[in-house]
Amino acid sequence: MLRLAVACSLLVLIPFALVAFLAAGQEAARSVIIGGGLVIVLYAPSIWVVDQAERRVPQLAIPLYMLLFVLKFLGVGIAIATIPLPVWLSLAWGGAAGVTTVVVWQAACVHVFSSMRMSIVPQENAAPPPPPTA
Repeated sequence: MLRLAVACSLLVLIPFALVAFLAAGQEAARSVIIGGGLVIVLYAPSIWVVDQAERRVPQLAIPLYMLLFVLKFLGVGIAIATIPLPVWLSLAWGGAAGVTTVVVWQAACVHVFSSMRMSIVPQENAAPPPPPTA
């Protein structure tokens, strides 16, 4: 899932940066790379950590993902409140790239999840199958 999400995000982000460069110059292209790149940098570690947890301690995968989700947004909020934005940064181009990258990332994750065959209820807690009817 991580590889596909990163690959799809980059496949959208690179042409987006080129369009930004052609339409509005170098600052717009850098803003696109930063906006979309931040999404990748923030999302990739949480997917990797959850994958590692799923392999070793499956019952902690969802709580760990939720914790990382909250920490990610707290970190972004603190960064936005404390780090001054460079003068050249275009919020319109960077924001559009960030939103686009999130949508592409989530679509890639939904695609991967939809093709997985996972049991929702652990086997030890699953109800026995109903008896066959005659």
